[in-house]
Amino acid sequence: MGSSLKLIERAPAGSIVGIGGLEDILLKSGTISTSLHCPNFVKMQTISLGLVKVAIQTKIINEMDKLKEGLAKLNKADPSVAYFTNAKGELILSTCGEIHLERCIKDLNDEFCPGVDLEISDPIIPFKETILSKRLSSRPVKKKDEDFEEIDTSSSEDEEEKADGLPQELTEEEKSQMTVGELIAF
Repeated sequence: MGSSLKLIERAPAGSIVGIGGLEDILLKSGTISTSLHCPNFVKMQTISLGLVKVAIQTKIINEMDKLKEGLAKLNKADPSVAYFTNAKGELILSTCGEIHLERCIKDLNDEFCPGVDLEISDPIIPFKETILSKRLSSRPVKKKDEDFEEIDTSSSEDEEEKADGLPQELTEEEKSQMTVGELIAF
């Protein structure tokens, strides 16, 4: 990759080039060819699903359309970003991690919707429960230099299973909308 941009009329096969003006035609990736018989390349797989999600809104309600346009542009520019509207009507920005989230917010402020004051929530952390076998949950962790060992996860009747649930006073809908901090405080 070069350090500067150069306007060219043609590029030989195998060259890496950037093409502008396709924002309204392509979403994240695509195949461009002079031949109608050229097969589409497989859509690029994202490296990771969104791990860090935040609710994002503008301080001035009239600027929400600018924010939506900015999120759409960010979504096109970054294959690991997703945004959606949740059941409460909040815009949720989903990124791969804290540093990626910081970069996306910087891009929104500087490139995709400059001049729009944004309010970003604390990260939304999903709370999930599971059932663990007592034998597996208390098993010592092997060191890196030890040999690989298969673990038989089939349950037997003499094993105890345990599940720690939430207090019954909350409905399932309330639980799904609470953050981990709220659940712990409850």
